Amino acid sequence: MYSKERKKTLLNFELVQKDPFRIFFPLGGFLAIAGVLVWVFHALASDTFEYNTMLHKTVMIGGFISSIIAGFLLTAITRFTGTDYATRKELLFQITVMLVSIFSALNGSYNIFFFGSTVFYIGIARFAFLRILKRNQNPPSTFVFVFLGIAMFIVSSFFLGLNYNSSYNTFFEDIYFQGAILSLILGVGSRLLPGIFGHVEIVKTQRKQYEIESSIVQTITKSLFLYILLFLSSFFIEHFLFPEVIIGRLLRAFVISTMALQYWQIQKIPKNKNILTIFLWISAWGIVIGSLLYALFPEFSVSIIHLKFICGFSLMTIMISAKVSIAHGKQQSEEKSNSKLLFLSGVMLVIAGTTRATIDIFEYPINQITIASSFWIMGICFWFLFIFRKSELDSS
Repeated sequence: MYSKERKKTLLNFELVQKDPFRIFFPLGGFLAIAGVLVWVFHALASDTFEYNTMLHKTVMIGGFISSIIAGFLLTAITRFTGTDYATRKELLFQITVMLVSIFSALNGSYNIFFFGSTVFYIGIARFAFLRILKRNQNPPSTFVFVFLGIAMFIVSSFFLGLNYNSSYNTFFEDIYFQGAILSLILGVGSRLLPGIFGHVEIVKTQRKQYEIESSIVQTITKSLFLYILLFLSSFFIEHFLFPEVIIGRLLRAFVISTMALQYWQIQKIPKNKNILTIFLWISAWGIVIGSLLYALFPEFSVSIIHLKFICGFSLMTIMISAKVSIAHGKQQSEEKSNSKLLFLSGVMLVIAGTTRATIDIFEYPINQITIASSFWIMGICFWFLFIFRKSELDSS
């Protein structure tokens, strides 16, 4: 039973307006579990439950990942720009659109789901645009990749909703289910990860570039513009210019690896050594190695995508969301970054990712999908327990 004080915290809408992650992170956690139930039901009763790949992908990306993205951006943008918190209308709008989209996917109405996703990310874009116009300071220059990721979500989901069965599906699905997330990770990670890892000199250099009185465009370096051009080009090269070779994927892996080395400094062991930073470091390597393997071994694309998604995207998402909950908690403490719950969550996700990725290589004594999904669910549950602890829910 929750105490009256804790119930008040959970139902405090003003606190949610200030920290939207408090409602979007839990929603994302529930959808993370719902997304793998497709695996579980199919594994336990394959004759009754067909493995619905599209349902699995839409709930995981359009539900789990998108909820965490919304929770982070609606919280972070106001801090980075020094502007007003989210309004009730803005939050209720985003939550409503998210739920309608997910229920549409569950009902098999994927056109409606993708149109809903379009509206959802237009809402986030509007939120960011209004606050950038009123900004008291510029957002980090690497956030240009965040804005690009939002645009990629909007464009790809719109065309998937408009022409769900068109011949261009593969291209737009690649943008929606991989490209947009990668872009957001490059944008957010390039600002947050070096600071979390303890590489403060990189953060100081970045802040000198964007904490100036100028237009946002003037804060963006030539190298960032080049990375954007190469990153976007990689998808067109892969799908339209040289679809039979791996040039596009290699180019994308090059951009990701270069930015990870330059901004994230993954070649260095984190100076701040704790459970949270170590798993963040592992997730960063998971994205880089996964991108390289995806380019070099296209015959194992499905397995490698799962490795990159679970041990890369998802592990990083879970750990960054944990960092956000710590930073906005009542009492910030180094001990929380060494929480046993975070350790268990990270270990479960790594096991889930490696198990799912090796299905085509090893023969397990029981259904591999069941093993992977079980560890995934346990990992998400441990994360749930961490962010729902009283200290992480109280106002700062």
